[in-house]
Amino acid sequence: VVVHAELSDLVSQGANAEIQRGPVIHPATALRLACDCRLQAVLEDPDNGVLGIGRPSRVVPRWLARQLLQRDRGCLFPGCEATAFLHAHHIVHWVRGGPTELDNLALLCSYHHKLVHEYGWWMALDQPGTARWYRPSGALYDPVGPGGGRAPPECRVA
Repeated sequence: VVVHAELSDLVSQGANAEIQRGPVIHPATALRLACDCRLQAVLEDPDNGVLGIGRPSRVVPRWLARQLLQRDRGCLFPGCEATAFLHAHHIVHWVRGGPTELDNLALLCSYHHKLVHEYGWWMALDQPGTARWYRPSGALYDPVGPGGGRAPPECRVA
């Protein structure tokens, strides 16, 4: 799948992106897709002429993915027991300058990866293999306190 988007639009989530020969997609969806894929930046002049091609890939290499799996063991959302079909999530997104390094990566299942990219939740690494989760309001998510457990129904995704 090839997605075309302006870097400034990805960073600000200001405008839609476009699938090559396909539909327009929401910028949050483009940002989620960019989290664990091969990216190629193309520098264009004002007339859309190609001036150069930048860093071609930021995919997590296999050796780093093995370290990430060893550290996290599964999805880092509290109470999630997913251990397969996991995504290497850049905590500080790659398009915002986040490095592809173990200290900036976390394993997330598809459900919780979408929660971050499309529903405004965010996380920070805590002790190895654990994370603190924050609601879109900025409030710390407490899985054992009032309203704990999985994300509230209004934030659940299919």
